[in-house]
Amino acid sequence: MNTELTQEAIIRFSGIHVAFGSNRVFEGLELSVRRDEILTILGESGCGKSVLLKVILGLVPWQQGSVNVDGHTLSPGHDSDLLAVRRKVGMVFQGGALFDSLTVFDNIAYPLRERGISDRAQLRKRAGEVLEMVGLPGIEAKMPAELSGGMRKRVALARAIAEAPKVLLYDEPTTGLDPVNVRRISELIVALRERLGVTAVVVTHDLASAFMISDRIAMVAERRIAAIGSNESLQRSSDPRVRRFLDAMPLGSTEALPGGGP
Repeated sequence: MNTELTQEAIIRFSGIHVAFGSNRVFEGLELSVRRDEILTILGESGCGKSVLLKVILGLVPWQQGSVNVDGHTLSPGHDSDLLAVRRKVGMVFQGGALFDSLTVFDNIAYPLRERGISDRAQLRKRAGEVLEMVGLPGIEAKMPAELSGGMRKRVALARAIAEAPKVLLYDEPTTGLDPVNVRRISELIVALRERLGVTAVVVTHDLASAFMISDRIAMVAERRIAAIGSNESLQRSSDPRVRRFLDAMPLGSTEALPGGGP
């Protein structure tokens, strides 16, 4: 756990209401993410955890409330700051979301080219740097189909950090991975926070990973943040919503990672 975290919020959700037709996902949700922390979001399937990440990037509509990301405020119908927010936030989508027709290099270079960087030497240098950071040097020429599931997740992570974001969003980063790769991805989340100084927001069902990496954990229930606190406080919670979720999920090993929670 990082014991020197600032209390300053880099992301603040204020009174967020999200509904898809008659399906109400959030009603007045409030949540602050502290600068430089790793905040993990837990909750039952279908509770809106991934929707919360997509609200930050303006990928899903919401009806009321606002989201402030590092000084830029987004609200329904007012997205003038959306481009500025997206330049500060990288996202690792569930499954990686790599372009299957592009090489690893071109996948990583894609967002940089969208930003206006066209010099191939500069792109190759940056691709090499971020692949080294995720432990996959020298695979620029490979196609996604040649990669294992764990490697695809790490390439997706390399692409997300290529633009040097201030915030990294992880949507179920360990889903479908074997225990070795679950630990590898968990270690990377912690290591990149330390190396790059990024804030991380992680959506996961993996309790062992959550307790290894998190400074704080937030639980979504009943369309709001039902509980938030340190790993220890959540594990000691007597809130029936928290207990029902924790007691139903396999915990596995919670051996601490360097820089992560207990």
